[in-house]
This record gives sequence, C-alpha cells and structure tokens, in this order.
Amino acid sequence: MEELTLVINNPDEGKFLKSIGWNKEQIKEAVAGITEQYIGIAYTEEQLQEAKKDRARLNAMKKDISDRRIQVKKALLEPYEKFEAEVKEVVALIDEPIALIDKQIVAYEDRIKEEKIAELEGFFNESIGDLKGKLLWEIVFDQKWANKTVSANSCKKEILQKIGDVKTDLAAIKSSIDERHQAYAEEFYFGHGRNLSYTITEINRIQELERKAEEARIAREKAEQE
Repeated sequence: MEELTLVINNPDEGKFLKSIGWNKEQIKEAVAGITEQYIGIAYTEEQLQEAKKDRARLNAMKKDISDRRIQVKKALLEPYEKFEAEVKEVVALIDEPIALIDKQIVAYEDRIKEEKIAELEGFFNESIGDLKGKLLWEIVFDQKWANKTVSANSCKKEILQKIGDVKTDLAAIKSSIDERHQAYAEEFYFGHGRNLSYTITEINRIQELERKAEEARIAREKAEQE
C-alpha cells in the first residue's frame, strides 16, 4: 500500500502566519496619557462631566478593539475550520478499512483461541483416566490458557499437574480415611474446591460425632441392663 501523508500546499509549508501587526504602541501611549490625567485628581463639577466623556470614549475604544480582535480571530479560524472539517471527513473514510481489518483480526484471533481451547480440552479428556466424570474440564480450565502468549505445551503441563494433584489427594483419602466414609469424602472433596485438608477435617468431625453417639448408645444400654 502506498504511504500517504498530509501535505499542506496553501500557504506554502513554513509560511503560516507568525504574528499579527497592529498599532499597539500608539493605543497604549494614548491610554497612558489619559490615565495620567486622572491620577490623584479631586473632581470639580466641570471636570466630572469631562471625565464622563473620557470614560465613554475609552469604553468605545475598548469595544472597538475587542470587536476587531473577534473579527481577526474569526477570519483566521475560518480557513482552519474548513480545513478541520475536510480532515475529519477523510479520517472518517480511513476509519472504515481500519474497522474492517480490526473485525477480521478479532475473528481470526477468536478462531485460534477456540482451536487452542478445544485442543487442550481434548488433551484433558485423553489424560484424565479414571477421574472421568469426577474431575470436570470446567473446573480445571484456567482462563489464562486462552491467551496467545501462553504456549499450549505449558498449558498441557499444568493440566497434567492438576490431574496428578487430584490423584495424589484421592490416594491420601483412600489411605487415611475409613472405607465407610471414602465415598462421602470424595464427594465432599470435589464439592469444596478439591481441598484435602478441609475434607479430612470434615471426615474427622463426622467420625467424632459417630464416636460420641456410639458412647451414648453403650451408656444407655448399660443403664438399661443395670
């Protein structure tokens, strides 16, 4: 694609208006002369009338200068405002292909992301073994795996690590918890964030309740016999 840039051809580049010349010093001198007349003056009736006339002339001068400033500003801004509108029109045209390209890029990246997630889910299903139906993909999946900066190989390593951690925890449950409570322990484990310590604490609590209930039953039977 041809590289294009904005080129100013009128006025010539570097010949924009640098300053505006006007009779600033002349007006400043005239105003200073008038100001000098009214420093420390004590008005008489005649002087008061003259001062009012001077005030009216100064206000008229002030309005005339302000009006001229606005006129010059408008004259200077008029070509710029026309230029600005034209530039915005062209920029809007440029935005159209940018939006189309962005749409295509997003669609491509979404497709790559979906393909990557599908690949990882397939790998998970191949690796899960006898945990199928217990450990779900939705639980294992980490949103960061969808990022293109994270390689599929590193994601697969994390998947294997998570599966391995669960198998280790289930082995610990099987070896440390009474067979009567193992099914409940596994259910509790998967239902509470695969937290082995919390699961063991829960089973210990249940076993303690059972122990106390058994002691109470034995005590009742003994009392009945006596």
